[in-house]
Amino acid sequence: MKKYIVIVLSILIIVLAYDLISLYTGQYINLNFNRGETNYNVSTSSSEILLKKDGKFETFTIKGVELNSFYPGYEFSDYNIDKETYLKWIKEIDEMGANTIKVANRLDPDFYDALYEYNIDNEDPMYIFQCITLTDYDANNSESIYGFLNELVNECRIAVDVVHGNRYLVTSKVFARGLYSKDVSPWTLGYIISSIGKEETIAYTDNTDKRVSDVGYDGKYFYTKDGASETECIIALVMDEIVDYETSKYNEQRLVSLMVSMLQDTFEFKENVNVQMGKMCYINLNNIMQKDTFKAGQITSYNLEEHADDFLEILSDEEKEEYATILASTDRTTYYNGYVDFINKYYDNPVLIARYGHSTARIKDDEEEEVITEVQQGEKLVEEFKEFVNLECCGAIISSWQDNWSIESWNTAHNVDKENEIYWADNQSINQKYGLLAFMTADEKSICYTDGSTDDWNEKDCILDNGRYKLYAKYDYENVYIMVTGISENQDVYIPIDVTPKSGTTTYTDNTNLKFNREADFLIKIAGSEYGEILVQEYYDSTRAIYENRITGTLQYSTVPDKNSNKFVSMRAILQKGIDPKVDISEMTAEERKKYRMYNVYTTGRLVYGNSNPQSVEYNSLADYYLKDDILEIKIPWELLNFYAPNEMLIHDDYYENYGVEGIKVNEIYLGVGTSNEEINLEKLKLKPWNDDIEVVERLKKSYYIIKDYWNEE
Repeated sequence: MKKYIVIVLSILIIVLAYDLISLYTGQYINLNFNRGETNYNVSTSSSEILLKKDGKFETFTIKGVELNSFYPGYEFSDYNIDKETYLKWIKEIDEMGANTIKVANRLDPDFYDALYEYNIDNEDPMYIFQCITLTDYDANNSESIYGFLNELVNECRIAVDVVHGNRYLVTSKVFARGLYSKDVSPWTLGYIISSIGKEETIAYTDNTDKRVSDVGYDGKYFYTKDGASETECIIALVMDEIVDYETSKYNEQRLVSLMVSMLQDTFEFKENVNVQMGKMCYINLNNIMQKDTFKAGQITSYNLEEHADDFLEILSDEEKEEYATILASTDRTTYYNGYVDFINKYYDNPVLIARYGHSTARIKDDEEEEVITEVQQGEKLVEEFKEFVNLECCGAIISSWQDNWSIESWNTAHNVDKENEIYWADNQSINQKYGLLAFMTADEKSICYTDGSTDDWNEKDCILDNGRYKLYAKYDYENVYIMVTGISENQDVYIPIDVTPKSGTTTYTDNTNLKFNREADFLIKIAGSEYGEILVQEYYDSTRAIYENRITGTLQYSTVPDKNSNKFVSMRAILQKGIDPKVDISEMTAEERKKYRMYNVYTTGRLVYGNSNPQSVEYNSLADYYLKDDILEIKIPWELLNFYAPNEMLIHDDYYENYGVEGIKVNEIYLGVGTSNEEINLEKLKLKPWNDDIEVVERLKKSYYIIKDYWNEE
């Protein structure tokens, strides 16, 4: 009897130990039991995703939105969003008419717990695509894909265990950890590998680190065609690992995909176009074939962030000949002159537009783009979704659900302190404003809408009263707000602002003959509803200090403006050049190439007239100022006042002392108001840093409701 008990206990201990090891590491023993047919609830046809409902496969068009782990005041890796917030967001996404969430990276257990709770008794559940990503270190610090291949395969296995609620992650480099105990696999459509590496890494692997492409890849579920590249063989291997792991461990299969963009797809384009685009690698997903053992299906996921406006013009003559049959039926009146129509016809598998979106920031970074309102954002997203579906894509995923304060934009990154970005909203960063959900300061007393109402203001906000004008000022996480009373709509108004103690001017003589009692660094000019602009004193112009050599050829640190120059200049943002298929950089001289690569600029200091109150029927999300009766209201983003980290009240220090942007703390700024031929007194606005102590409220943008109306009506 004792021997029997010992044996039973030993078996229980072994089973428990095995379960714990499997939960912690994902390792398991494949005993190859005959478990019957492999289960799959999602599959594909030539251009469609098919979802099993009530035992029958039906066409399932992806109406999706991408969700990530950002929340104001926290790093991505903090994973501070709680279950209740995730539940609220899933409900709002569902009510918008979406049926799919693309999970941008492995989120914390709270998300999967919330999804399980939302779906478990829901006849119309929310589905997910689980993205598989690498850490920046792994992705950016290897010459070859083989340098991080093991890490990528491990992340694939973790992703499978996570959606099956069968993993306990104690440590993780960047991604979330914890106990994943909720099985959300019934609502998981598949896995999207977000990237297989940088373009340079792919090119190096294909050209220098060939290991299997000579013979190709032949796995259990995938194989490659003759002539497949090394990278394509690796992709087939990684997909094989995902499917094999899930099939062996859970007897289930789901869709798999790699997300590619124009910079990585198979089309070679004209050489001069490749030089302009920075294209150096080519992945043909048609070279990866699935075997009969894979019952679900492979899809082609496209990231439309990178693109050329005229697709046909950038194809090489050889490609035009090679793809003549497809091009003959390509509708050039559609998205990017037929680009999406072309790729949908080219690829053998269903094409999913896995990433597309538009920013509502007051700035742009490409000369071919336009700055758009929240209403225009919604209209564009709907218009493009309609077109994608009409072109027989299997759906599209909007990027993204929420605004993301932590992402810098290449053309303004020099202006701000990256370490503090998560604590304030930068409306001068195009990448921060792609969301359908915005975050605002929770202190309503700090917020001011340019709508002509004085309800947002009280006498404590008044910093100047000269008997003729009263000037009010305050701020929140995104803007400095100014209100002036006592003005006439017919008079030009000037508001000088002193930010830095190190430079500035006391005069402005450009047909105005203005004088200031302090050295001003900025000057706001308002001429009724027709014209508004914020100018910067030329010495304190950050664009000049950082980019003038790339704009005009001037050596900015050799020809330094006078610290006390009375010249105010327009505030500029640099722009990417559009791709010009007619320009061949390789044939240019060094001087011609340098001139061609000069940045273009546009005036980002121009202020937009309009009502910025979301509750108003006249709402314009881009509005910077508004006039009503004798009231002028203005909002200025922190970055337009050269604040480096407003949460710590750090401004730009002297560029020409530091040869670039460094931060220096201030405790106050000064503002004044007047008209031409006046001496204007500037008065103090005290500044109090909020550091990392922030509290926000959420606001669904107008675009959300436009998409909601369309998707629900559809």
